[in-house]
Amino acid sequence: MKRNLLIVALFLAVLAGDQASKLAVTRTIPLYNAYPVVGQVVVFRPLYNSGALFGMFRSSPDAVFAVKTASFALLIFLAGYLLFSRDNRLTALKESFTARASLAMILGAAAGNYIDRLRVGAVIDFIDIGFGGFRWYTFNLADAFLVAAALILALHTFSFGRRHSESGPT
Repeated sequence: MKRNLLIVALFLAVLAGDQASKLAVTRTIPLYNAYPVVGQVVVFRPLYNSGALFGMFRSSPDAVFAVKTASFALLIFLAGYLLFSRDNRLTALKESFTARASLAMILGAAAGNYIDRLRVGAVIDFIDIGFGGFRWYTFNLADAFLVAAALILALHTFSFGRRHSESGPT
């Protein structure tokens, strides 16, 4: 029970942190204006991203919204399946705190970006990182949490599978 509360708290912390950071940045920095955080390496530059990942497909916002809605529904379904399925093959993985925490972070991040789409019709991005003339795509905390959690989950799942295949029957 205590572990489930930690998972829910993690989901809520990611969601709240994402939404609070976007609110703070958009209230203090005018859209498309730069505010240097670490010189010109890290700059807060709020903007509306009506496209998909890294701003792709900006010219089709309705299609992006439909795909994002379907993706969010699929993500909720898969997370629910992993957490509540009686499939014996998933029992050990779903009992893993790391896997469940990663899923909570992914869902919190996805929910944060989905709330933006419902509220303003686009995702609010503001973290702009780069060196000299090279700039990475502008992103937000939800994106950072999502990528970090997906990497943690992938590494955990890979190492989890290796540990269980090495200890199981051959």
